[in-house]
Amino acid sequence: MIEGQETQKGFREIADGFFANAPNPAAVFDTDMRYLAATKGWCDAYHVIIEEILGRTHYEVSPEVPERWKILHQRTLKGEDLSHDADPFLRSDGRITWIKWHNVPWYRQDKSIGGLIMYTDIITDQVIAQQALKQSADGIAQLDPSGRVAEVFQIFAEQFKLEKSDMVGTHWSDLFHPDDYNAISRHFEQAQTQDCIDFVARCVRRSGSIFHANITLYRVVDDDELLVGFYCHLKDVTQEVRANEELERKNAKLELAERFGHIGHWLIDLEHDEVQWSEQVYRIHGVSKASYKPNLRSMIEFYHPEDRARVHEEIQRAIRDKAGFAFEVRLMRLDGEMRYVHAKGQCQRDEQGHVRALFGIFQDITDYTKVRLALSETQERYILASESASVGLWDWNVRTNHFFWSSVFQAMVGLKNDRTHTDFVEFETRLHEEDREGVIRAISEHLDDRVPFDVTFRIRHDLGHYIWVRTRGQARWDEQGQPIRMAGSVDNMTREMADRNLRSEMLAVSSSVKINPREKINRVLKAAANYFGLEVGMVCEFENQNPWVRYAVSPDNSIHAGTRLEAYTEFEDVNDQTACDDLGALVKPAGRQRNIIGVPIYVHGKRYGVVSFSSQHERNQNFEENDFSAIRLISQWVGFELERQTALQALEESEARFSLAVQGMSVGVWDRPNYNQDAEIWSPVLYRLLGYEPDEIEATASRLNTLVHEHDRFKLAKSIRDHVENKGDPFSQVIRMRHKDHGYKWFLASGQAIWGEKGEPTRMIGSLMDIDASVRADQMKSEFVSTVSHELRTPMTSIMGALSLVRSGRFGELDEKAANLLAIAHSSGERLVRLINDLLDIEKIESGKLDFKPQRSCIKTIMEQAIEQTRPFADQFSSQIELCDYPKDVWVHVDPDRFAQVLTNLISNAVKFSPENSRVEVGAHLKDESIIVSVRDFGPGIAPEFRPKIFQKFSQADGSDQRSNKSGSGLGLCISKAIAQLHGGDLTFETKVGEGTTFLITLPILSADSACSEAQHVRA
Repeated sequence: MIEGQETQKGFREIADGFFANAPNPAAVFDTDMRYLAATKGWCDAYHVIIEEILGRTHYEVSPEVPERWKILHQRTLKGEDLSHDADPFLRSDGRITWIKWHNVPWYRQDKSIGGLIMYTDIITDQVIAQQALKQSADGIAQLDPSGRVAEVFQIFAEQFKLEKSDMVGTHWSDLFHPDDYNAISRHFEQAQTQDCIDFVARCVRRSGSIFHANITLYRVVDDDELLVGFYCHLKDVTQEVRANEELERKNAKLELAERFGHIGHWLIDLEHDEVQWSEQVYRIHGVSKASYKPNLRSMIEFYHPEDRARVHEEIQRAIRDKAGFAFEVRLMRLDGEMRYVHAKGQCQRDEQGHVRALFGIFQDITDYTKVRLALSETQERYILASESASVGLWDWNVRTNHFFWSSVFQAMVGLKNDRTHTDFVEFETRLHEEDREGVIRAISEHLDDRVPFDVTFRIRHDLGHYIWVRTRGQARWDEQGQPIRMAGSVDNMTREMADRNLRSEMLAVSSSVKINPREKINRVLKAAANYFGLEVGMVCEFENQNPWVRYAVSPDNSIHAGTRLEAYTEFEDVNDQTACDDLGALVKPAGRQRNIIGVPIYVHGKRYGVVSFSSQHERNQNFEENDFSAIRLISQWVGFELERQTALQALEESEARFSLAVQGMSVGVWDRPNYNQDAEIWSPVLYRLLGYEPDEIEATASRLNTLVHEHDRFKLAKSIRDHVENKGDPFSQVIRMRHKDHGYKWFLASGQAIWGEKGEPTRMIGSLMDIDASVRADQMKSEFVSTVSHELRTPMTSIMGALSLVRSGRFGELDEKAANLLAIAHSSGERLVRLINDLLDIEKIESGKLDFKPQRSCIKTIMEQAIEQTRPFADQFSSQIELCDYPKDVWVHVDPDRFAQVLTNLISNAVKFSPENSRVEVGAHLKDESIIVSVRDFGPGIAPEFRPKIFQKFSQADGSDQRSNKSGSGLGLCISKAIAQLHGGDLTFETKVGEGTTFLITLPILSADSACSEAQHVRA
């Protein structure tokens, strides 16, 4: 049973036994219909969570409850026992749920009604199945003496989804499941000698589906008693069979639950003097259901003679007081074995309030009782075991306020004179004033609300200092729910808390940017000295075998930075060691084996010196393994901090030099000394660029990454990953980062890794440059160019139309001079239109708005179309365009118009930059899963100094030669490369001065499967 923490005391007795193991959905309510408890079955059936419904009314949780049920609830709260076998419940969505319910009142100890118990069972499936069975039609068929179908009625054929003609002549055994064939044969043999037989079998429809049918065979004989045939009556009972199977499964689950829990249920019907036991009750009594029929008189004889009177008295009292009962007694089985049992019961009353039955549970608690009896025998052994494990025990008698301390607990707090028994007041006064309120509150919550008791606090030792302890306990309550006693265990947590405090202090000073480097190390030395219980902590550096104190803490500051420790010659011995790191294992001068501990420090992989802790006073115990683990951790931390200080100093010096070199530039520097760690060192300029003070933000790579715009994080991470994997040039990426006060700004992020001897990255240094103003200016320029281009397109269209009309002669013949001027104007206009179109394409590409309509296209067709479009242009220069070798039937997924735009631009450029009477070759070849389309000219080639800029906007080669009048807008190649990349490919070139240039377009080809899928899509 699921039970809330605030359950009323009057209900606890019911909940603990009678109601806790109810297998079906059930819930308990108080007189205001507020939930007190509910079974898991209730929560599962009605999709509620016990913690969310406890204390709320049934009508708040289920607002669909009808008024007629609310009236019935009130009748039960007045004492009536009400039930219904199949009650329809109309839900708000129009569905009807059939519910079987039983409402009974429950009583407080003062015999007043405390609320009601509601048992329910959702039986919608059973009701629907019964209705379906009632409405189902029966089928009849006639069989000949051999069992073949002679005649069949329509309904019979419909059951099998067959036509009547299909069934005539078939043997009736073919209608059944093959696994039932032997049983069907036996039934048929019986039918030949009996007038009527009835059985259930599995039938198989044409589709292969199976249904259960009740088959009745009637024998038909003539006047001479000779067999003529059979009538076969068929009724579909699938729903009924499934309902019975479900019922059997539920009963099996209930039986299994009772068997595992050694719990059975029983019912005493007083009106009919009948007693009903579940299977588990029979097992507990050691009798079988076949050999023994229980009744109220005989079943009492099973109890131990000394307990029979009590059992009889409890039952009679329950009937007289109309209340529940519970008892634990001994049971004597017929085989002579004695069992301990626990019985709980509740009265069931009729509408007049008369007790008509008792219902309850019966549990075998023999094992539990034996354990409980043996507990006292093992208590002494438990105390001995706890002492050997250094675990203290305590026992508090809540009623008398006496407090017991075990010897281990006494030793923890320094109690003397064997004062094993004190009072709770002394325990309370020993609590640390900062912890006292929390401990008392935890005890109260456990006693009042039964919240688990597990607290860690400080308690005063008799010598005046405080120790940390962790205690866990459990109380016992009487039948009225009042606490009787509370006992528990206690562990000394002083060392664990010291370790936790030491690590917390190391973490705190490591992450703080407000603490100066010297103070960081001194604070860790002080925390570590407290951890070891020693007075002095030092970090010594060895210079030419001379130990110098670099950092120190001591009670009177007698040891400070710069002190040379001539007397501590053992440190020099430790620094010379190579095989052992523990000073405590090396240095054991007389009288000092327990008051000094130290280990070497390594900085950048080299021996730096020693970190040690010592005292003039001897510790109470020798150093243990956890002490050596702690000082190794401190040594590692100090070494890392010294490395970080060295790196920070170098960075500051580097930045100072860098700042002088880039005076006036907004550049911040970051350094990750250990590439595999998150911690970084940021320059003051970097903090200022992001709008933060050094103590406002953590200097880590992960924190810096959170400031990067989400759309830029992937490309930045990829740049860094490629840089590290390829060990190439420094990475550089333009990104947006969030400023503390001004939103996102544009920065140029750059960096360079440093690799170790094995090629692994060991360090990374980088910078951030504020380029927000230049980026935004470039954006404004692009927007201006786009706006101007759009504004120029309309008037240029009109101008070009007018020039074309005038040149056509429709307004009269033009003289030669006028015609030449108009030709020049028309040619210049065409160049301006191309420039405008190129500018608009560039703007669309950069803004991601360039229209694409990719489709399955044949590469050969596009190449041929591009050649035909540029052939008139080539004729002007007496150039030939040749289609060279290319693979046939190669398909790509491209926008044919955009790809043709790229090809025509490359072919036109090849014609323009080739000598007259030359040729341009266009071809293609396959490579891996790509096709490479080439456009080759035999011109002068591209000069080396121009090659890096060839795909940049407005880039044009030197026009001092014969090509000066053939130059374009300087945007064609930039647009062509962008279009190729948007198709998943690329545009590159190969050139050699004096021999020509070849431009190469690489595109992924469609695989056979992709092409087939694309073709099907096109046909669809």
